[in-house]
Amino acid sequence: MKIVLQRQFFEAVARAAFVKYASGIDADNLQTLSSKLEHAFRTNFTALAIKNKSKTVEDEKAFRLAEKVFEEYSDQLGQVFNYFSKKSGHLHNGRSDVTL
Repeated sequence: MKIVLQRQFFEAVARAAFVKYASGIDADNLQTLSSKLEHAFRTNFTALAIKNKSKTVEDEKAFRLAEKVFEEYSDQLGQVFNYFSKKSGHLHNGRSDVTL
């Protein structure tokens, strides 16, 4: 697995828009890179940037019920978790490092 920096991701998006609309066949009047990027965002990215609700109504109800149970018993559940965690109570950079 390779780590991609944010700058590298942005550069890849800009290069992809440049190559995609280089011929001018896909969209007219895209002479500059900024217009190509704007067109790519408007037509490709913005349409897909919506919240995808993949849960059913029953899943949502079960989640809300479990959330209420967690709120009610959060102290007890936290104690059980801390008891079984290996690094319970250790501080690392001012944060409590709790892992199982």
